[in-house]
Amino acid sequence: MIFDLIPVVLSNLGFIAIFIAILFVLILVHEWGHFITAKKTGMRVDEFAIGFPPKLFGIKRGETEYTINALPIGGFVRIWGGLDRLVPDQNGRRH
Repeated sequence: MIFDLIPVVLSNLGFIAIFIAILFVLILVHEWGHFITAKKTGMRVDEFAIGFPPKLFGIKRGETEYTINALPIGGFVRIWGGLDRLVPDQNGRRH
């Protein structure tokens, strides 16, 4: 059953690689839009990341750390004062 899929996957590796590359570029451009918008409006950007943690590699330039993370399923821009800075109330909601 599952082994019947192996020839199909192997014969389409080129298309799969192209799809992953296009997806990577789309994520990069999308997150870059958040980054540029934050910078242009005077916000401090703490991290620009491709993938989700744990961090594999990072370099700090100015106030921003640019990182490549282990889970390649997206990306994020961490802006100072964002949701991770909010304090939870007694019900666990953040304000």
